[in-house]
Amino acid sequence: MKLLIRSLAVVLFTATSNVVLAQIEPPSGLEVSARVTSSGIVSVVLCNYSKASINVWNQYNSWGASHWRLFIVRNGKVSVYFQNPNRLFTKNSPSFVELSKGDCVKIKLDVNDGAWSGLDDKKVSFSAVDKVLVSYDVPTSKEGYSLKVWYGVIAAVAEFVGD
Repeated sequence: MKLLIRSLAVVLFTATSNVVLAQIEPPSGLEVSARVTSSGIVSVVLCNYSKASINVWNQYNSWGASHWRLFIVRNGKVSVYFQNPNRLFTKNSPSFVELSKGDCVKIKLDVNDGAWSGLDDKKVSFSAVDKVLVSYDVPTSKEGYSLKVWYGVIAAVAEFVGD
């Protein structure tokens, strides 16, 4: 199952304090799939199924970090985990990966690497009965707009693959 939110309503505040409501259509064609292991590894694949190249943020800078969210349904309860945005970077400049038409990029997320919030200091493991929704949530930004980086929200239900 794949979910795609196709438009975002954005409120812009102008220099004169007027409020402008704009409807923004993110570029389409980016899709996500995911697999999880019992040890807390989430293997994500982002693919470009559009007719043109799509730029996605490199995850090793503040523009590309902290866009992944996990929603885990276990025993009727939902747990939410997200990448901690409070990280240090040795070099921090906006950089992206260009996905040509038909290209995919594989991303390994380790929920137990210390870079995730919502864990309450517990180690995360997944099982075959868990339902794990993996979400890629990229807001618009001045830098993203000028570099033509993809923005929006996409999600997929992860497949459990054991270890």
